[in-house]
Amino acid sequence: MTSDQSRKSGQHISLALLTTPVVLAVASGFWLQRISAIVPKPYLDEVFHVRQAQAYCAGRYLQWDPKITTPPGLYMLSAAFSTLFNRCDIKTLRALNVVGILGIFFQAFGLHLRRKRQDEPIGERMLVKGDDNASYLQRIYDTHTSLNLALFPPLFFFSALYYTDVLSTLYVMMSFDLYLRTSATRSISLRSSMEIVISGLLALSCRQTNIFWVAVFPAGLTAVRALKTTRQQINSSSEDSALIFSECVTAAWTSGYVYDGPVSGAQLMDYVKAAVTLVIAAVRSPHVLVSAVWPYVVLVGLFGVFVVWNGGVVLGDKSNHIATIHLPQLLYIWPYVFFFSAPLVYPYLIRLLRPVMPLMMRRALQRVPGAGAASSLTPHWSMLFLGLGSFSLLASVIVHFNTIIHPFTLADNRHYVFYVFRILRRPYVRYLATPVYSICAWACIEALGGNGSPAVDPSGERKTKTAPRMKYEGCETSFVIVWLITCTLTLCSAPLVEPRYFILPWIMWRLHVPPQLPVRDSSTSKNGSRESKDSSDNGAWSSIKRFCLGYDHRLSMETIWFLVVNGVTGYMFLYRGFEWPQEPASVQRFMW
Repeated sequence: MTSDQSRKSGQHISLALLTTPVVLAVASGFWLQRISAIVPKPYLDEVFHVRQAQAYCAGRYLQWDPKITTPPGLYMLSAAFSTLFNRCDIKTLRALNVVGILGIFFQAFGLHLRRKRQDEPIGERMLVKGDDNASYLQRIYDTHTSLNLALFPPLFFFSALYYTDVLSTLYVMMSFDLYLRTSATRSISLRSSMEIVISGLLALSCRQTNIFWVAVFPAGLTAVRALKTTRQQINSSSEDSALIFSECVTAAWTSGYVYDGPVSGAQLMDYVKAAVTLVIAAVRSPHVLVSAVWPYVVLVGLFGVFVVWNGGVVLGDKSNHIATIHLPQLLYIWPYVFFFSAPLVYPYLIRLLRPVMPLMMRRALQRVPGAGAASSLTPHWSMLFLGLGSFSLLASVIVHFNTIIHPFTLADNRHYVFYVFRILRRPYVRYLATPVYSICAWACIEALGGNGSPAVDPSGERKTKTAPRMKYEGCETSFVIVWLITCTLTLCSAPLVEPRYFILPWIMWRLHVPPQLPVRDSSTSKNGSRESKDSSDNGAWSSIKRFCLGYDHRLSMETIWFLVVNGVTGYMFLYRGFEWPQEPASVQRFMW
């Protein structure tokens, strides 16, 4: 491809990159305009938030509504934001979250760029440098993924309402960006440590449970990286996958070995090996652990001081927000993730069902990327179904002994969770749902491992070595362990089930789902015949066509799915209001 053709291709792609945030701004602005026109007064929890923010705008910083449970970070920023417009009405306050949703888009895009620069092994399929348009085409994927993150329905819905979710999510993503920036260094500087603590405090100023995502989550990932780095200096021999459990334990104790295999094709024993060797390596080298995570320890310490001073985690309404053990939250998260990310995880469901499908259907599904080559990516089917059955049995025990239905859940029919639990509260439905939890959990975890199957052309045949090949780099088992621990700490102390509680677990999961991107074969990228043909065949457009043929179709499906869900929930909120008999003059609206 000539430099002129490359420049024209870059111009077309750059235009697409610039258009995306504009489209998002128009969509969120339209959503704000519709809500402001139809719901001009504070609705539901907005009543408390708006009143508190207006008190801060008026300089009454000591005034506090006892019904508010979260810290005043949103209100302090709102007071500063309102000075730009010299007004502090509800529309201006709601507009702050429109800015926040745009901030989430740009922050997500920045996270992708930082991971590329630092070669962060969290699930990227990279275009090789032999392609003149590689960087531009990679950014298209990054931009599309960032757009989908901003369109995530439980998050986008609140981008035009005055709630804490959007700003809270943005602050946590900013903190995660700091983790990425410091994770590649052997030691954290004092300046970086201070930035980590300050960023974490900002996130905590919006929601207390963010402590797990700004301290525990990055600390866990940092600890894994530090222990693995030490192990690589001591012992770089032997194949990880060939080691049995006893050998892993011995190697961990004698040389600090850490087993950390890929998620793709991992079995339960792989996660056990990873967890046990990480614990042993940490006990063996506590100085490595402390030197790597001490800024996060400081952050946890400061949070502990707040809890002692406050007499608890929540600020107000403590009687209705008492921490309790609620293990079914770890079951509810899987259908939640599966529902919203069905376009990303459906190939794994097809894999699971392939053995019981008719032959003709199995052949047809060979064309679905990620659904064809199941035998090389998953354990033996009998073992897989045994594992799913065991998980379902454990889930049944949890459901039987620890199901908690908060009074608020069945007392408010304005929330969609009300209708879900009207079904789940039936005893037989609770137990019938456990296989669903198991299948959704397996599919969502497998999605973190990537596809791993050879590229398949539209005819269903495997591509030759001259065709665009695929590079798969999914997550490692340690990430799943750290993510699950963080989710457990975040969710299992909350008796109330709300879709908003699962936003951050989904965000972190989604950021680590590996994409599918076309990779130019290096054998044909340098003065090859195909390169010459591409140069003479419309140049830029042939490059874009080649990219689109290998583009991850799931991203487009995800965008469409999110738009559909946002459209339906937005319509229900705005135009399907109803009245309660006890409040005939007030319109009640459906929301997350």
